Amino acid sequence: MILSVLEKAGVVIDGMEELEEWRALKDQSYLIDIREFVGELISDKTIQAAEREGEMLIKPKDFNDFCRQRNLKPSCCKRMLNQKGYLKTCLDGEKLNYTVSIWKDGKCQRFIVIKVFSDKKARW
Repeated sequence: MILSVLEKAGVVIDGMEELEEWRALKDQSYLIDIREFVGELISDKTIQAAEREGEMLIKPKDFNDFCRQRNLKPSCCKRMLNQKGYLKTCLDGEKLNYTVSIWKDGKCQRFIVIKVFSDKKARW
């Protein structure tokens, strides 16, 4: 309630975005079977993913659309994928970034990188 009053007054409080993600994660974590989610994500024909050395490169917009079609918050899904070891991340200063810059098609692009495991190391 206090936060909504401050927000209406135009007061910006750093870290609120991350707090909201944690709250949403807590609210949605029980909704997702991570193995099923990754299986569907990798096999979805509407996503134009590229495969590279045991990884699937997915454009952030495609990933976000995939999540929203299932009424899930993309940020929560990325956080859970990371916690389960499916997501490649990078650090931007002290901030963990769920997208990775990769040189592809002659330019640097941001991708969500899902680790694809062989049958011997299957995690999904």
